[in-house]
Amino acid sequence: MNHWFRLYNTLVDDPKVQQLPDSLFKALINLWCVASQNDGVLPSNGDIAYKLRIKTEKAAEYVTKLVRAGLIDNVDGTFVPHNWDGRQFQSDSSTERVKRHRNKKRNVSGNVSSNGTETPVETDRAEKIKSELEKIEVAEDAREPLVSDAARDLADELLVIAGHELRFVPPGWCGAAMRVHTWLAQGWPREIILVGARKATAKSRGRPINSVQFYENAIAEEVARQAEPLPRVEVRQPEHLTVIANGKSQGGNIIQAADRLLDKIRSFDAGPSDDNNLRDGASEASARLLSQG
Repeated sequence: MNHWFRLYNTLVDDPKVQQLPDSLFKALINLWCVASQNDGVLPSNGDIAYKLRIKTEKAAEYVTKLVRAGLIDNVDGTFVPHNWDGRQFQSDSSTERVKRHRNKKRNVSGNVSSNGTETPVETDRAEKIKSELEKIEVAEDAREPLVSDAARDLADELLVIAGHELRFVPPGWCGAAMRVHTWLAQGWPREIILVGARKATAKSRGRPINSVQFYENAIAEEVARQAEPLPRVEVRQPEHLTVIANGKSQGGNIIQAADRLLDKIRSFDAGPSDDNNLRDGASEASARLLSQG
């Protein structure tokens, strides 16, 4: 019996896949087919070699390279296509557990139909099985994708800011959407990410930016800067200075005291006034001639 599995049209925009060499891309598609025939897991390298009509060493090489590319996961020594369960729904390919549940449901329904009657116990059992199946299917359908659409769109924007074209993604940008998804998940705002990336690009002075991780430190600094508290402004009143001149307290601030001091200095330069002359004109001493000898 022939089986089918889901292949999404977004694959054409997945840099991890599109940057693979032709031979490895072909191997990936073939390995997906093999996994679909084997309940979502890959068999031994020998079985893979037989399926793909290649040598065992070549099969091991393909699996190793695809693990490094993040397209196959090593789960305790068992190799499975990355995010296979999230993309292949229970309605498409049932696991053995779901099959057993469905078989139980069919057996209960068959027994009820053949007997023509149903007991409360059988009815309750059938309802429980149906409820469990519905929960499984709802949970599978509710799974979020590994990388959000927002992360993919933002990764494309960063690629353009870096000076690249969307139709050609450098190998170093493979997995950029996953990295951006992590930034968004930890609360980095999209606008701040773009600001940090533009600043880092300007500082690069035309040097090629071949990886999205080039932007990480700059974006982290921008996020931290934006999160800093606003500075506090403290307004202080001018100090009040008390000046004591000639035993008399004179209030005012320092500027007023300086003005009074300048006035005092100017009065010294002006000389004594008429009112303060020690002698008036009538009391001036007359000139005397001193004798010689």
